[in-house]
Amino acid sequence: MSEAPLVSIVVACYNHGDFIEESLRSVFAQDYPNIELIVVNDGSTDRSLEVIERLRSEHHFTLINQSNQGVTRAVSAGLEVARGEFFLTFDSDDIMLPSRISIQVGHLLKHPELGGCGANFQFIDAQGAPMKGAPNKPAARYRFKDFFENDDIWLGGPTAVFRREAVLKAGGYDINNRIQDHHLELRITHAGYPLDIIEDMVTLYRQHGRNQSHNYKGNYPWLLMGLDCYRDHPGYMRGKRSLINNTLRSAVKYDREFARQLFSELPWYRWNGKTIKRYRHFLFKYRPGKELVKA
Repeated sequence: MSEAPLVSIVVACYNHGDFIEESLRSVFAQDYPNIELIVVNDGSTDRSLEVIERLRSEHHFTLINQSNQGVTRAVSAGLEVARGEFFLTFDSDDIMLPSRISIQVGHLLKHPELGGCGANFQFIDAQGAPMKGAPNKPAARYRFKDFFENDDIWLGGPTAVFRREAVLKAGGYDINNRIQDHHLELRITHAGYPLDIIEDMVTLYRQHGRNQSHNYKGNYPWLLMGLDCYRDHPGYMRGKRSLINNTLRSAVKYDREFARQLFSELPWYRWNGKTIKRYRHFLFKYRPGKELVKA
């Protein structure tokens, strides 16, 4: 496979000194032969940089050091220097399974019309032990309408691989939006590229209490910001309802005031069965003092 297309992998790291070595070694262990690794140290204050520098003495890769600017600006800095035909970001606390890149690039080479693809993952805890609860996503092809109107549909940062051409034609990342992966999926599909889900398991996705994805209250305005870029789309209110319903899943249990705000943002005539279900949970399943992650 000497002519295998170059794949650029950007790993943004902020204070993941306990996990970054295992994450990077999973990249080095890939069975795909043509990988460009770009590590962005986003102003870490722990031992992350020390670990990265030690690994860079063993393996050649690009290191970008910057002050702490957040993950979106970190991965965007990596995109600016990436040269690969294919591009992906990888969290500095997760683990790639050894054939991940070969599997996903193989799928994209067979389907040149695609802008990218995602796959399935396994949850692990801070020590690397398997955890239950990861979704089992079936094989599917999605377009802009699907991502925009249904918040349950996503590739997800832990498994997404994109054509760099599609990322660039879509305008890259919105560096002002902290939730970079969902907005990029919207941008790429809006530019006309479909995205696939394949059923293969490709990543071990670590859960350790500091995952950004858990912060339902803090994430909501950034996810809404991505939707608001397309307010003139006829499916806008369906997309907003889906986002509100998904955010309410946790809010009705742990944050009554935030839940009230979310219900007020959706006129009653826009409610659907899921909204009504969330309202019943709001009335009967509130558990004060058990917040998952506070904004």
